[in-house]
Amino acid sequence: MKKGIFQIFANSISKAVAYIKEPSAIYDTLKLGLLTVDLEASNQDVQFIGTDTVKYQHIDFGDNTLGSFDRAAGYGVKDLNLTWKTLTLTQDKGDSIKIDRMDDEEACANGIVKLANRYILTIQAPAIDKYRFGKILAANNTFCQAATPTDSTILAKFLHGKARLENARVDVNNLICYIAPAYKELLKAAAIKQGYFLHGNWGGNLDAEVEMVDGIKLVSVPQNILGAGVCFIILHPNAVWARVKYQETEFFDKIPGFGGRKMQADIGVYHDAFVYDELNRAIYVQKVTAATTYTVTYAAGAVGNTSATTVSAATQAATAADGEFTIASLTSSNYTLSGKTIAGVTDGYNFYNLGDTYVMPAHNVTLTVVWK
Repeated sequence: MKKGIFQIFANSISKAVAYIKEPSAIYDTLKLGLLTVDLEASNQDVQFIGTDTVKYQHIDFGDNTLGSFDRAAGYGVKDLNLTWKTLTLTQDKGDSIKIDRMDDEEACANGIVKLANRYILTIQAPAIDKYRFGKILAANNTFCQAATPTDSTILAKFLHGKARLENARVDVNNLICYIAPAYKELLKAAAIKQGYFLHGNWGGNLDAEVEMVDGIKLVSVPQNILGAGVCFIILHPNAVWARVKYQETEFFDKIPGFGGRKMQADIGVYHDAFVYDELNRAIYVQKVTAATTYTVTYAAGAVGNTSATTVSAATQAATAADGEFTIASLTSSNYTLSGKTIAGVTDGYNFYNLGDTYVMPAHNVTLTVVWK
């Protein structure tokens, strides 16, 4: 569904100025131009603690195994780790736009609004989208496959991405696929042929009809904005925190040196995007670059200031992104720590039990022993 044209009519310069200086009004215009606007609708658990800083609660457990009841000792003890994390909007961006004054005030006022809207839709929105995709692609530990899809393989690769997320217990009822136009056409053709394509409502929004493949919303993104060599990104919007705050919106009626013939609008915006560490496995990236293998290293870990001892380090062969391997069944013959037993391992983002299947991200991995 194409986005509608957003137009504000102002019959006086004062009304035009009021529009430019009202953050909520110009933000409504920005939302029409953003391809990633769905990322702003999620993650309502964050709190602003200043002009450009937010905080959120991070919760995890010492291990994910379910304990057993013992009549004498009761239930086993489970460690809970709760911390506050802060995120800071780093992008303070904007421009000063010089506008010629017109003799007719109503025409001048409408011209001011039209120019401001065009600037927001053609300059700000694409720049913000491109920055957000850059942050998503730079995130560690996301699912990633490196293989060029063809008309005969793209649907299978798309469904493989969805399966990866579903296997990671991601809510697949609210997934979005940001896809380059050339690959979208391939995917649509394949999905229509096999009955996976439909138009319908997504994410509970009954006011908008979107294109979907197997229940996943498709958003076409120009290749230069999505990223070079990226075919598509499937993600759950909760995995990415993205926000915009209009702060420095000002209007100057007379600019020195122009004899009163020029006006100036300053439209500045704070914005940023972050991938939550604990939700990075809710992102799947399909690239066209050649496959590269990455190393897997096991580490002994520590409890407090006490480091564990490596007896015989476990090893794992280098693995390509999206490749699978079984996490080693570590014992005291590999690593020891007095008074402790091995609960599992962590890759720095998530906890895994011994023997779990691990899907390789597109970077080297260290699996560190978690002790209990």
